[in-house]
Amino acid sequence: MMPPKTRDIICYRHQKMPYKEISRKVGAKTVSAVEMTLKRALVTWPILQNLFPVKTAKQARWRRHWSLGRVRGWVVGICLALTKC
Repeated sequence: MMPPKTRDIICYRHQKMPYKEISRKVGAKTVSAVEMTLKRALVTWPILQNLFPVKTAKQARWRRHWSLGRVRGWVVGICLALTKC
């Protein structure tokens, strides 16, 4: 079951309300707390991703970029280790 505060954040953001205003309305301490609540809601309830296609696409790009960076770093580390032997 979705907490009422999370539901309110989703509704307000879907209405294009700025994060700062949402944080005031729901009584969140910071803007980043509102952003994180929305992000977690999109992961917990994937059906909500249809409401925020741009945000979902940005998060997917970031995840792909981050995971590729980890793989590249790992490969570079192995290559460096092999050349030192």
